[in-house]
Amino acid sequence: MCAVLSEADREEIWSLLSEFFVDNETDFDDIAKKIAAIRRDPEQIENILFTEVAPCCATNLMTPVPPIWTGFERTSLIEEIRKMQARNQNSAIARLRHRGFAFFCRWYFREEWQRLAAALAR
Repeated sequence: MCAVLSEADREEIWSLLSEFFVDNETDFDDIAKKIAAIRRDPEQIENILFTEVAPCCATNLMTPVPPIWTGFERTSLIEEIRKMQARNQNSAIARLRHRGFAFFCRWYFREEWQRLAAALAR
């Protein structure tokens, strides 16, 4: 089920997946339930997580004292992801750096993804 996402659904998924990167307990079952309502397959969710959300949010958990621990502000999150997408579209160097960091995030946050994937499968 890899139909094109509406902008509203994509932004909702961004907001839900950003919860991975706050300094707080992640409720994987709740995120999975909300994603299931949007009806996306796990491969599409995984791709969105690691190519769109993680590159903008992951550094929050990679700092000694994460500045965001209650949740990313939705409007700012959407704005940052859109800026990242524009940079990647306009610069080969930005795309290369983005791909490298996305690859790193797939490895670094693999256990979190596995927990969400298991929750999505239930």
